[in-house]
Amino acid sequence: MAYNSNIPQATDQLSVSQGQILANFQEIATAFNLNHGPFNSGLGIEGMHAFVQMPISATPLATAAGQVGLYAAQNSLTSKPELFFQRDSQLAGTGFPISATGSAVIGGNTVNYAYLPSGVIIKYGSAQTGAAGQTTINLNGVGVPAYATNFWVTTSAGINTAGPLLPANAAYGVTILNCTQPGSFIAYTFTTNTAAQLPNAFFSWYAIGI
Repeated sequence: MAYNSNIPQATDQLSVSQGQILANFQEIATAFNLNHGPFNSGLGIEGMHAFVQMPISATPLATAAGQVGLYAAQNSLTSKPELFFQRDSQLAGTGFPISATGSAVIGGNTVNYAYLPSGVIIKYGSAQTGAAGQTTINLNGVGVPAYATNFWVTTSAGINTAGPLLPANAAYGVTILNCTQPGSFIAYTFTTNTAAQLPNAFFSWYAIGI
């Protein structure tokens, strides 16, 4: 029996309303115990959250000063419900998806991304330089969240299993030749013993920004 908020009425007979009131208490207990420690657990966990299920919020609310919001909403990049965090004094639905992660191929390179709880976006991947020992990595494109302002990049030499054959005990490095805020950077690979350009070399990169 569904919860009935219109009982008891002043004209109800006790023999009728007693069953309705009992059914209301049963409905309240069922709703309260969902994802919570039950009323009568006897373990001191009554009312504590055992699990949190959040349906997609059809109407996220604005947050006032001193308030933060946490809600579920459909994310346009992942096409899945994601968990959004909204800071205080923000308009409704302006939170950022702290659980969203994914990847997309941009300019022939795979760009992976994830959000940090602060709203900062990290992007990472691996790539191979071309015949000139350099390649451009585009960080913004279809399928990934865009850096709106600045970003910072770090790179490291990869395992060169499919690239050029190096002399015994030789090593190579990778550096950022040019960085265009906020959209891309150019990576340049070189041998560490001669500083000469090294074509077709693998490297890894990691970017962080907002």
